[in-house]
Amino acid sequence: MCRFLVAAIVSANDFGCPTTSNLVNYRASLEDDDQSTEDSNETSGIWTKTSYINHSCFCNAYRAFIGDMMVVRATKDHKAATEIRFWYLSPLAMESEELRTKLQHWGFVCDCAICRDTETTDAAMLANRKLIDRVLEALFNSNMNNSILHIIQSGFTLLDATYVRPASEVPRLTSWEFRFALAHTYAQKGDMVKCLEWVEKTLISLGFIVVGANSRNDSSFIIQSWGIVSNDVVLVFLQAKAAFEALGPPMSGKARQAEEYARIAYKIVVGEDASFSETHG
Repeated sequence: MCRFLVAAIVSANDFGCPTTSNLVNYRASLEDDDQSTEDSNETSGIWTKTSYINHSCFCNAYRAFIGDMMVVRATKDHKAATEIRFWYLSPLAMESEELRTKLQHWGFVCDCAICRDTETTDAAMLANRKLIDRVLEALFNSNMNNSILHIIQSGFTLLDATYVRPASEVPRLTSWEFRFALAHTYAQKGDMVKCLEWVEKTLISLGFIVVGANSRNDSSFIIQSWGIVSNDVVLVFLQAKAAFEALGPPMSGKARQAEEYARIAYKIVVGEDASFSETHG
C-alpha cells in the first residue's frame, strides 16, 4: 500500500523538465515553433514548494529549469497577496477539450478566465470560432497572395467577434500563432509597417496591453501590462526589433525597447538572460 501511495504522490507532483530551458528556447528559435517544457522533457523530479502552485491557463508565472534548479518568475507585475499560478500543461499546444481531459489527472477543472469563456460561450458561437480557425489554417497553407492576405485579415475580424470580453481578459489562444505568422509573412515581403501592425495584434491576442508598437507615431514602445509568455514571445519581440531597425534611425529607440522586452521574456522562459546574446545574437 505504501508503494502505491508513493507512486500516487509522484504522479501528481513530479515535473517533467529539460536539462536546461535555454536548449528548449534555442530549439524553438530554430524551428519557428513553440516548444513548451512539456514537449521537451528529458527527465523529471519533485520540487516540494512549487508542487503547491496551482494551474491556470492564463498563468501569471512561468517555470524554467537550469540543471536540477527550477526558477519560477512572474510574467507580469502583481499586487500583494496575488496567487501565483503557472501551467501544468501548456494551453498553447492543444485544444481546450483535450486540455480539460488531461487536467483531470490532477482532479480539478480549471476556472481561469479562458476556460470560463469557453464554458459560458454559446455552443453555436464556439463552433463558428473553430470553423474560422480551420479556414484560417487552410488559408495559411495556401499560396499567400495579396487576395488571400486580405481574406485572412477579414477572418480575424470575424474571429474576434466570437468573443465578448477583450483579449486582455480572455487571450485568443486559438489564433495568436496565425497573427504572428501574418507578421512574419509581411516581414518577408518587406512591408515592415504591416509587419509591426500584426506584431502588435499578436501581442494583444496573448493578453498584452501595448502602446506604440506600430510605426505611425513617435511614442515609445511600451508594454503597459504583460500577457501570456512563452518561448515564441521572445521571437515576437525580436521580430518587432528587426522591423523597427529596417525602418531606419527614427525607429531606433523602439528597436532597443523591443530588444529589451525580448530579453525580459527570455529571462522568464529560460530562467536567466546571460545566454540571451549567444542564443539570439
